[in-house]
Amino acid sequence: MTDMSNLRAGTYTKNITPPIGITLEGSLGEIIAERIVDDLYVNAVVIDDNTKEIAIVSADIHSIPNAVYKDMAARIKKEAAIDEDNILIAATHTHCSPCLDGGPLNTHVVWDDYVEQFKKSVVTAVCMAKKSKQTVRIGAGKGNNPDHVFNRRLKKPDGSIAMNWLKSEFLADCIDDGVVDPELLVIKIADAEGNPKAFIVNYSLHNNACGGPIISSDLSGHMCRVLKKVYGEDVCVLFIPGAIGNINWINYKEDRRKIPNLYKLIGTGIAGTVLEIDSVMKYQEVLNIDVLHKKLQIPDRPYCEYDTHVDTTFGEANSDNHFFKVFRRGKEILGHSLPMNDVDIQTIKLGDEIAIVASPTQMFVEFGLEIKACSPFKYTLFAGMSNGNMGYVPTEQAFKEGGYEVRKLPINSHLDISAGKRIVDASIELLNEIRREN
Repeated sequence: MTDMSNLRAGTYTKNITPPIGITLEGSLGEIIAERIVDDLYVNAVVIDDNTKEIAIVSADIHSIPNAVYKDMAARIKKEAAIDEDNILIAATHTHCSPCLDGGPLNTHVVWDDYVEQFKKSVVTAVCMAKKSKQTVRIGAGKGNNPDHVFNRRLKKPDGSIAMNWLKSEFLADCIDDGVVDPELLVIKIADAEGNPKAFIVNYSLHNNACGGPIISSDLSGHMCRVLKKVYGEDVCVLFIPGAIGNINWINYKEDRRKIPNLYKLIGTGIAGTVLEIDSVMKYQEVLNIDVLHKKLQIPDRPYCEYDTHVDTTFGEANSDNHFFKVFRRGKEILGHSLPMNDVDIQTIKLGDEIAIVASPTQMFVEFGLEIKACSPFKYTLFAGMSNGNMGYVPTEQAFKEGGYEVRKLPINSHLDISAGKRIVDASIELLNEIRREN
């Protein structure tokens, strides 16, 4: 057991904004950045209880390919002497950021020099955070913000699925009865005098309200800027998306997409909830920290007829729709191969009441809710899009209903139908095991 006075942490923020002209991720087609709306950052926290050291990183990037994550973790181990198992690197999932691989069809132009710059920036941020460690205390809190989370899978009268980003004429007869998770969780790291050094913010919401051929950290970036105006520019703010696979910010009944700077309104709203939580924040007695992993081997699922089936998921049932063209091309690329995927589940314990579960997936929100409900910790953050990218993990019910996320596509959605249950079971098992550790 470690004396609370020995709990130390350091933070660091580094700019990773790319140049105009770079290829952006977040679309099945190729988009070239035409202007910079706001900067992208890597935010890093290193926590040390005098026996174990962990690094938690949040990067304004759409997704981190598995190979890129593994390379960064190996470099961090070499340069910062932090064990690879003790490193969590999350993507904020902004869709206005550079692609780090070729995309589902391997057609995106990748700027190799930027990928290398990105890796170095993450490693540097961790190394600098480690150098800045000081005595800290850790707080945690949670609240609700239901105003910005909507299940994007809408049901038509015949039971089929239409996506909520379609034009209103395609959604007039839809039913919105999908599950959401309005809970927002916050971990606060403060110095010995109580001054905030870092906030880790966890919310199950797609970070893609900007749109367009632009570079932007989107709504999570604006949330960060609002909090910095309140607490000072030196505060480090990490946004870690939760179970976002079927959740976005679009209320199809009151479509706000034409509102100027909508992403700023959403980001401000999220920041407001963080401020409310902080106003009643309670500090935990964090005497020790710990990390556990469970490595799952999950195969790809075989192709089925629905994967390329033309329906009204994306509006008119038209085989020339861009989505269906991509799905057909993806099938040509993958063929009948069913590779085995290493899916790593990571749990981090910060004392007896705070835990983080990390998964390299876009889990459906139902899974995130189940993990949190079964967790023995008072505060459980589910970190999606972390430590790699294994694509969407829909529920078995979603596979029966159809829609976008269940269609097989390289990188985007390919794990076996059983993946969700296996990840949930492994997460709960790890949470209980790490809770018992002293």
